[in-house]
Amino acid sequence: MGDEWPHTTGDTQLHTALVSGGNRGIGLEVVKGILEESVGSFVFLGCRDIEAGRNLALHLREVYGPHRVEALYLDVTSASSISNAINIVGTRGHLDILVNNAGIMPEADEPQFSSQNVRMTMAVNFEAAVAVTHAFLPLLQGAPNGAQILFTSSGCGTRAMGMLNDADRSELMSSSIDTPGLQKKLSQLENDLQEPANPYLQIPSVGYSLSKLGVNCFAQILARQNPTMRINACSPGFCNTGMCVNYTGTRKPKEPALGASVFRKVMFGELGQGQTGIFFKEASKADTLLEKAVSVQDPWVAYPDAN
Repeated sequence: MGDEWPHTTGDTQLHTALVSGGNRGIGLEVVKGILEESVGSFVFLGCRDIEAGRNLALHLREVYGPHRVEALYLDVTSASSISNAINIVGTRGHLDILVNNAGIMPEADEPQFSSQNVRMTMAVNFEAAVAVTHAFLPLLQGAPNGAQILFTSSGCGTRAMGMLNDADRSELMSSSIDTPGLQKKLSQLENDLQEPANPYLQIPSVGYSLSKLGVNCFAQILARQNPTMRINACSPGFCNTGMCVNYTGTRKPKEPALGASVFRKVMFGELGQGQTGIFFKEASKADTLLEKAVSVQDPWVAYPDAN
């Protein structure tokens, strides 16, 4: 499906990009999109299974040309792995695009509330995204034409924000909150979930939702602090990836290539031009043709239906 995308932009800049969790699902489709859309670009395919990543990179080089993609061992929860990745990416001098895509959703397999799952989800989806981004900021700040940072997010995060009380929401959405303040607040919300009467336990997939709420807030903070960069969050929507392998509901998931099309439009299309600190989502239904896919800008807060 990814090969059917109409090549309309033809960006000739020689971008260097890194996509975490780039070996499957949305991440892999984002890697393909960069290779197709940005002529001459080079992509580091971040992955934890380096052998599988190398085999995938070999295939991608056969499809998109030699010397254009390299598998990069990156365990986003490991400081030493991040440090080693910086040294490798740094050999190219700078980084133009960072896509924080690596993530987990254990609640998809164990929907019953588990504080352990919440902690693990927050560590991978939020804290690791913060660590990776801060680690690569010096290389991003060296991008000659301004860097981009994108986060794979979800409407779960915007809906969770809408389900918070006014005081918590105001604190998290304040233009004065910084990253340490955000981390402290999220830690408090996570700890408060231990109380059986906590109303936030009613948030669907609460661990995943809070982690994406955190990612959304972090994207806004970064955008305020780095005005020369374009920093946004993208929701591919409900897609047929490993996260929904055990899904038994009636809603049909999209193919990953369709969900990932929003990243392409934000990075290289008119949708993302001049935009920073914005939440974008792929708004098409399953089975929509790529050339008819629709991505839109959405608010950071989605309030529950008043009815």
